[in-house]
Amino acid sequence: MSNPFQPPNSELNENPGPSGSPVRALAVGILVDNGGTLIASFILTAVYAAVLVREGLSEEQVLATLQELPLTHWLSITGIVLGSYFSALGGYMNERISRTGGYRLGALQATLSICIGLLMGGVGRSAPELIGMVGLTFACVLAGTRLGHRTA
Repeated sequence: MSNPFQPPNSELNENPGPSGSPVRALAVGILVDNGGTLIASFILTAVYAAVLVREGLSEEQVLATLQELPLTHWLSITGIVLGSYFSALGGYMNERISRTGGYRLGALQATLSICIGLLMGGVGRSAPELIGMVGLTFACVLAGTRLGHRTA
């Protein structure tokens, strides 16, 4: 007679396999972070510009409206949320590929992603806004790295 309190036998693979290339992990993480954020921003801006044109604004008025959007505007908030998502996803992908179990590659990816982001679009923002964006990006990439640890 078998013991009803004994857990069932199963074949679990406790070894997740060898770690991947750190260079490839960084490249994929940065591409997902910056590329996803860039594509999402482009789509959001294009849709909002089309709405503004449909409302009867001229091309110059649309450009002026898009350049002067405050961070509290729904378009800016949506862009920040999507950018944060892609930053976390990039950190997650970085850790899942590299399988290092540490935060070193995640911190390096966050630093490189921030530098690329500042080079692409950091002009025109105030210092507190830039500091907030840098901190949010760094936190999201490291949060994604942490999630990559948990599922590894």
